[in-house]
Amino acid sequence: MSLLDHHWHDSWAFEHDQLEPAAARLAAWRKAAAAAGALPEPVDAALADDLDTVTALAAVDELAAAGDGAGVAAAAAVLGVRLAPAG
Repeated sequence: MSLLDHHWHDSWAFEHDQLEPAAARLAAWRKAAAAAGALPEPVDAALADDLDTVTALAAVDELAAAGDGAGVAAAAAVLGVRLAPAG
């Protein structure tokens, strides 16, 4: 999630303090994801716009906050985020 939170052509360096917000984001997405559905338009539009993952993640955050589990699951699948807890 930390990696996806940066646009692909922007330079950045990993810092450990990025892990907590990434873990919180993943937990919110997991909680909201009930079933996969169609990719929500805001996520699709962001990815179509020069693979803007930063905007796509913000759109998924809004879906998770709104309880749109199907939208979160669909977006996570496209983004390559595994929502099932590791183990």
